[in-house]
Amino acid sequence: MVKVNPLIGYRFQTFNECNAVQWLLSGGEFSSLRRSCFRNRADRPRERFLPVTLSDVQRAYLDEIHYAVVSTLNADGSIQQTVVWYLLDDKEICFSCGASSVKARNLRRNPTVSIAIANGRRYLTLQGTAVVEPPDPTVRERLAIRYLGADGAAAWLQLRPDAPRLTVRVTVTKVYGQGV
Repeated sequence: MVKVNPLIGYRFQTFNECNAVQWLLSGGEFSSLRRSCFRNRADRPRERFLPVTLSDVQRAYLDEIHYAVVSTLNADGSIQQTVVWYLLDDKEICFSCGASSVKARNLRRNPTVSIAIANGRRYLTLQGTAVVEPPDPTVRERLAIRYLGADGAAAWLQLRPDAPRLTVRVTVTKVYGQGV
């Protein structure tokens, strides 16, 4: 059965596709979805978006040094992407961003985030919920050491010591990839 979404006039083939778009357009508010649209309990957003446990292979890949592409939603619904340094901190992905950046503004408004980490034919895509926190100097220092080494990190951290920064922590709710 084809459903028409009155918000944007697009025809959807399934309830889940329609609900995913409605959820994104509502800024990630679960209360905006009608529970009657879900066919069974497992399809409900509250159950679908619980944190996932990364496999040992996935954790090993994330511990390698790669750049990540962070995707957030702009206010107009378009996608904003940025290449960032990241680190795996226990069960969360952490990165730093400028306090007045578009990325920070988008994540404050809608914490839904997608992170792609690629290396040749291998890639890992993580989806999740971000929490924007005050700057954590330890995370920034760990990121610099990870990507620049101890000597390079010390010099890099002194370039703009007073730059307004934020720390972002992402709880991963979905993971998929190839070769990982």
